[in-house]
Amino acid sequence: MASLVPVLGPIVCGTFASVFAYGIMVVQCHFYFQWYKNDKIYVKLVVVTLLILDTVGVALNVAGVYKYVVSSFDDIAGVANANFGIISYPILTGVTAFIVQCFFGRRIRILTGSTAISIIIYIASFVQLLAAIGTSIAGSLIHKLDKFDSTKTISLVWLSGSLVTDLLIAVALVICLHNSRTGFDRLDNIISRLIKFTVQTGVLTTSFALAVIIAFVISPGNTA
Repeated sequence: MASLVPVLGPIVCGTFASVFAYGIMVVQCHFYFQWYKNDKIYVKLVVVTLLILDTVGVALNVAGVYKYVVSSFDDIAGVANANFGIISYPILTGVTAFIVQCFFGRRIRILTGSTAISIIIYIASFVQLLAAIGTSIAGSLIHKLDKFDSTKTISLVWLSGSLVTDLLIAVALVICLHNSRTGFDRLDNIISRLIKFTVQTGVLTTSFALAVIIAFVISPGNTA
């Protein structure tokens, strides 16, 4: 069992983090439906879809961890196998990212009037989605946690693709907002706050994505 600590440890810690983040999302969704009741139906459908995907993802992660640390605790062979909760994680994450990134890509097209920027975002997001699906398929074929290093190439395409797409979105939004300055102090102050919020959000998501990539590259033989 000791040899599986580097494999199961990151899975358990990651599940705790995902449950915490899921709780934050549920609260955000509650406030969204309370405060923005007049939003267009397609925006509400996007929010509901993302909530459902995250709910399914968290449920599968918790079920997977329960199997590892409870029901299969004394079964070394069983613990060494990847279960559906682990295998489904890349594809669920990829689909969620694809929906969010395409949503922002559409907003950027509306704000900038540039179809080219949106197309680049759509393509980059679609690449990360395909790589996420490929990662899940590869994981289901390998089916051994300590052999997941063999999926490193396709996994890096998925993680890097998501990182690049998020960066493109953040940069495009900052440039768009910066070019929207009017010369009126009150309105420009609002735009400045939006730029600050966009940069802070972009730095946060990029930092987490980069940390995942670095941990994956420098930690062979485990799931970090």
